[in-house]
Amino acid sequence: MSPISPDKVISTILKHDATVTSYKIALLRAINDVVLTYPDLRTYQSDVAVPLKLLAEFWVAYHWPLIGIYGTIQ
Repeated sequence: MSPISPDKVISTILKHDATVTSYKIALLRAINDVVLTYPDLRTYQSDVAVPLKLLAEFWVAYHWPLIGIYGTIQ
């Protein structure tokens, strides 16, 4: 079984998971902040590499406060 590429995992989460899940909201905030961190990377008709380490750091930072010790939303 081949590994799934990170862009496919992220797009699957955004497309198919429930809209109100806390991790999805945290992911959207994280993507937004990565984009705002590097506003000059966009070029016309070309892909942009997303720094996954930074995305993961933002994602955890936004999602961590939403869950308690036992993994429940507070």
